[in-house]
Amino acid sequence: MYVAALSIVGIAVALLIVSLIGTIVIKGAPAISWEFLSTPPVRGMSQGGIWPMIRGSLLLMAGTLLIVPVIGVLGGVWLAEYAGGGRIPQAMRACVTTLAATPPIVYGLFGFSIFVLKLGLGVSLVAGWLTLSVMSIPVVVLTTEAAVRAVPERFAEGAVALGLSKWQSLWRVLLPQRLAGHLDRPRPVGGTCRR
Repeated sequence: MYVAALSIVGIAVALLIVSLIGTIVIKGAPAISWEFLSTPPVRGMSQGGIWPMIRGSLLLMAGTLLIVPVIGVLGGVWLAEYAGGGRIPQAMRACVTTLAATPPIVYGLFGFSIFVLKLGLGVSLVAGWLTLSVMSIPVVVLTTEAAVRAVPERFAEGAVALGLSKWQSLWRVLLPQRLAGHLDRPRPVGGTCRR
């Protein structure tokens, strides 16, 4: 009975979403033109185009992509290989997991109160970059940590046996192997690639 009710609700929601997207596409397609995409809005945004919004979105994403991968990957590698399994690393993992599950509206309010008001950055690209970075870094940290742990331990041991340092084995063996998709079973928390 519950399965049937959930199925009906799921189908109803899917139909609602499809009809909403269909209405937007059907009514909005005739308004799309090169002029609409390449000109700024005029007359109080009641006419003209959306070019400043497109440019702002592209700049916002470009700046965020310069910040997030560096901090996120380094944080994930540290948690996977250097942090170990003590209380402090476990608390840090719990905090990162909690931050990754935090709703985006909370990050928006945090960015507005800290970066825009407290630090005086105003409504700017820098404030947007920092807010989106704070929101995205926990996800990248968790993904990187899981990726490093997914590489079989024998790869790390082989790299150390060949004389590579722990850092070299991470960047020349573990991460490339994970990107190549050679997986076996995850390694335990804390990592054991030691010289």
